Amino acid sequence: MTKNIYDLIVIWAWAAGMFTAIHAPKTMKKLLLEKNNKIGIKVLMSGGERCNVSNIDIEPERDYFGKNTKAMYSPFKQFSNYDMIWFLEDRWVTTQIEDRGRIILASGKATELVDLLRKEILNNNTEIALNSWVESLEKQNDGSFKIISWSDTFYAKKVVISSGWKSYSSVGTDGWWYKVAQKFWHTINEPFKGLCGMVSRENMADISGTTVFLSIELYCWEELVYSESDGSFLFTHFWVTGPMIYNAAVRLWEYMRKSGVSPENEAAFIRDNISLKLKFIADSMTKKLEKFFTLWEEDMERTIHINDLRSWNEAKVTGGWVLLDELTKNFESKLVSWLYMIGEVIDITGKTWGFNLQSAWSQWYVVGQSFKTQ
Repeated sequence: MTKNIYDLIVIWAWAAGMFTAIHAPKTMKKLLLEKNNKIGIKVLMSGGERCNVSNIDIEPERDYFGKNTKAMYSPFKQFSNYDMIWFLEDRWVTTQIEDRGRIILASGKATELVDLLRKEILNNNTEIALNSWVESLEKQNDGSFKIISWSDTFYAKKVVISSGWKSYSSVGTDGWWYKVAQKFWHTINEPFKGLCGMVSRENMADISGTTVFLSIELYCWEELVYSESDGSFLFTHFWVTGPMIYNAAVRLWEYMRKSGVSPENEAAFIRDNISLKLKFIADSMTKKLEKFFTLWEEDMERTIHINDLRSWNEAKVTGGWVLLDELTKNFESKLVSWLYMIGEVIDITGKTWGFNLQSAWSQWYVVGQSFKTQ
């Protein structure tokens, strides 16, 4: 039994969990639980498998969504985007800056980063247990935690949760932590789909597969909800997608939440109220688009109507969840001692282009460092 008692257990070896395991004290006995048969699956999928590790230009109140984005200034100050670049280059992993300030691995291979993180995890005296789907988390009378997984039963003084909700269900996300957070009395902002495509009312089969650079404005009736300029935009038969649409989807859900729209009424609200103005750029125009939208030089704006957001399976992240006000500056629960929540568990969601991974690196650095002062 003693072999399964740890100072720290981190649940899920995604970006958040891996970085916490790296920065926690080496003297702690640590275990990293992963439900899949390998670590870092979501990192491997980021940036089209090129790994968009961060962004060179970060402003929390501009680039993140949630009820308390100002709270992210402190983590970014402790571990910034430049710190992440130096962390990698100090270990001979080089990066490069691309469009929209994206920081991409120079090798173009996300496997390079995951291999590095695995090495750092093991060097920091951390065990890794794969295929360990967690079934339950219990707080015991002595203050420690009991974790029952498919592979074994584990015990720990401290636990870090970094699991997701339903987004990217193909990598094993199932909403397990949602039940745990409620069980431990935390206030939950209803999880919502983030960074996903939008379903259009119009049939765009004639231009399906066409990518163009343009600007967008998202409206709820006459109110401007979100805008973004000069970005990549992809048309398909009945939906639109691309980085700008991903960002607009997060802002739309935040807008609906503030407007009191319940999850069960989400689709009806969108279908009745939401439109998307497209501002085409002449230099990026194609004859196919000109014909479909009947465009000419003096009239380069058209509006399409949004019926819904794409499915949870296509959402890149989950928005909502636990309020930052219920966590300390070190991301420890104010309601349950020694329980830490980071990543998609908390109510902070970034735009695409590396903002979510940088949020993860910064949060997880803070948690790992906090153990050194306890």
